[in-house]
Amino acid sequence: YMCSYILSQQGLWSDSVAAGKVSVEEDEKFVAWKRKRQAGRQVYTVARFKHLHMHIYAACMTGRYEEAMSSALKIEKEVLKVVTDPKYRATWKNHNALLSMYLPLKWFVWVRFGKWNHI
Repeated sequence: YMCSYILSQQGLWSDSVAAGKVSVEEDEKFVAWKRKRQAGRQVYTVARFKHLHMHIYAACMTGRYEEAMSSALKIEKEVLKVVTDPKYRATWKNHNALLSMYLPLKWFVWVRFGKWNHI
């Protein structure tokens, strides 16, 4: 996340996309490994969202619609799972506002790429 963030702040958007992609891929590996050992637990949630969010931002700045939308949909799917699945709801019940700020990201991607028919 920080690599991608620093690269974005310097305007090195393609490098930021690459760094963000690595962060997201490593997060997915870690979560898969961790969930095998602790089934039913939400692992590393907010940090993963920050990585995905940074990837969306950099992908938007470089005109990579598919990458940006893919990450936005990953966040949306995970947030909806956390706030609706009874296994996770008790843990996250006081954090819905924090989690809900990630839901409109797909809308931001649509606006950035002029996908007005989706809106």
